[in-house]
Amino acid sequence: MSVECEFKKIELLINCAINSTTKTNGSLEAHFARTRKAVAEERSLIKKQLPIHALSFGDKQQTECFVQYHQHYLITLIDELFDLSQIKTKRSSKNESSLRIEIFFFYDQLADILDFIRQRFPEYFNLKMKLPEPEKIKFLKEINRKYSLVKSLFENRSVSQTLASVCSHPIAKANDPHSIITYEKASFIETLIQALQQTMETVIAEDIDDSIRSLLTHLDYNDEAYFRYHVDFIKSGISEVESLTDQLERLAFHFKVVSQSHSKNGHIYENTSPSIREQLMDWILEEIQYLEKKLQLSSTVSVKDEEFAKTDFKIEFDISVSQLACLIKVFIEAGIIQNKNISELIRFLSRFVKTKRSENISNESFRIKYYNVESGTKQSVRNLFHTAISYINSN
Repeated sequence: MSVECEFKKIELLINCAINSTTKTNGSLEAHFARTRKAVAEERSLIKKQLPIHALSFGDKQQTECFVQYHQHYLITLIDELFDLSQIKTKRSSKNESSLRIEIFFFYDQLADILDFIRQRFPEYFNLKMKLPEPEKIKFLKEINRKYSLVKSLFENRSVSQTLASVCSHPIAKANDPHSIITYEKASFIETLIQALQQTMETVIAEDIDDSIRSLLTHLDYNDEAYFRYHVDFIKSGISEVESLTDQLERLAFHFKVVSQSHSKNGHIYENTSPSIREQLMDWILEEIQYLEKKLQLSSTVSVKDEEFAKTDFKIEFDISVSQLACLIKVFIEAGIIQNKNISELIRFLSRFVKTKRSENISNESFRIKYYNVESGTKQSVRNLFHTAISYINSN
């Protein structure tokens, strides 16, 4: 007798037990007892014969088809039992109650065979198949309980609300009544929750958001929600600097961080989409190419400006480099100069300004004098302002 027939025999026994409640109003206890015994015996027989049949092919592809066929068969049968248990019938309440008890017994028997197949043939078990409905309900109850603890840790550790929402997205999608949860997706969610809890309990507060981002990338959480969040995070960092050069430097840093991160083997959220590393690296490279093109265009001298560029024009000051650095710092601190990128401003002034003592001002020298102003220099600049004010008053 083939294993397929063994499965069908169990199905026949179950159907007979179900149909018996419509044929008699008498006691079903004895009938159900015989059915339970017969189903348990068939379960034991299948667990003995299935490995023999599966390995008798001598071909891995045929064995895989054989195992996955019976995996699908069992999941379908369990789901049919689940659907039946949810239907309210016109049978007597006693018979209906007895039937529901039997259905739970049948669940356990079929689920035991399914677990046996998964443990005995892990290399052939199809993780892309859906969880049986009873197992899905049990899974959701457990992950919701665990994630409630993670949410409390998010609040206590002051995790960004946007990032916390991104982390909860897989759980929210799994709780959709119409969602189909595969073994693969269930494994990812369980790993995610466990890793988040561990991160919350071990990482210092200052690094918590960075650590969560690294974790999500490591687990290959390639959902659209996380991709958009990470892109917005990178954009926010770029917007803090004005110069294209500095923006390119920050993009290069993000590219390095993402490219050097390692994905957890065998884990990915959406197996039909590219990995999150691939998505982020492609986006960063596109941004780098765009900014490099923009930088190239901005540095191209127009025909009208060529003559000006050839003159090497510089503004000449009758003050020392130290006094000039102090003067610029005063203007910045007072809000007169609005440029926020100090490094870029210093590079510009070093290139287009000269003093009577210094035809070419060193960029590093200007920077040092800008950040280390001596008291004598402050007094000299104060005298310059008095001279300027006197001129304004007299004219």
